[in-house]
Amino acid sequence: MGTYIPPVLPGDPSALRRAARECRTAAASLKETTPKVAKALTPSALGGPAAPGLRTRLGDAADDLTRAASQLEQAADALEQQATKIDRSIKAHDAAVARAQAEAGE
Repeated sequence: MGTYIPPVLPGDPSALRRAARECRTAAASLKETTPKVAKALTPSALGGPAAPGLRTRLGDAADDLTRAASQLEQAADALEQQATKIDRSIKAHDAAVARAQAEAGE
């Protein structure tokens, strides 16, 4: 009976890791921006009749930025996990091929 050769998962681990880095860079940028938005919420920064409504909207924006940064980090984690799975499948496949070749005397 021959050696079982496991299939390779489709995908490009390098591209997935590159996309994960881009997600982390974008998340870092959002995290850097959030305090600036929050700073604009101070009463001294905003005055006049529109200030309360604007403060509410900016507060919502700061929350949205925080949430988006978190989601980008989660996406980066998922991309890196998938890249690792693909790497493992490639190694398992290559090892099985090497065993089969050794058994065949190649």
